[in-house]
Amino acid sequence: MKEESHIDDRQLVTLLQQLVRLRSVNPPGEETVVAEFIADWAEKLGIDATLDEAHPGRSNVYLRLRGSGKKPKLLFNSHLDVMPAGEGWSFQPFVGEISHGRLYGRGSADTKASLAAMLTAAKSMVEADTRFSGELLITGVVNEESTDGDRQGAEPWDSGRPWGCRRAD
Repeated sequence: MKEESHIDDRQLVTLLQQLVRLRSVNPPGEETVVAEFIADWAEKLGIDATLDEAHPGRSNVYLRLRGSGKKPKLLFNSHLDVMPAGEGWSFQPFVGEISHGRLYGRGSADTKASLAAMLTAAKSMVEADTRFSGELLITGVVNEESTDGDRQGAEPWDSGRPWGCRRAD
């Protein structure tokens, strides 16, 4: 077993650029392309991935990195959608261009950067063959950017999906 793990900043930035390039604009609700990308990315690492169609054409993604399961689960959650880009961008909103040490693009701060960080942490754990007692769960949900009060991405939590988890209101 490897004793320590290091996050490769370049891989993290590259992953963030890939996520920014995936248009997941809501409205109208184009998150599935990101959910599918994440599921494929995770499965290549041996991380369990499940797509769950929260509503027609709109999928949440659930990842599970299994430990022994003897201790509590740790859940990282983020949303997959971004607001429409609008006008006035200095950089193309769906390119992920780096300028003066900053990455620009729709979702680069809210919240595709957090998704990239969560995924990179999980990848680091896999590569380091990290042994742990609980489980790491990562969810990417749809419709956070809705302004109509619809909770499409959160609805699965009300039914106990996934993994028997429930939302804490």
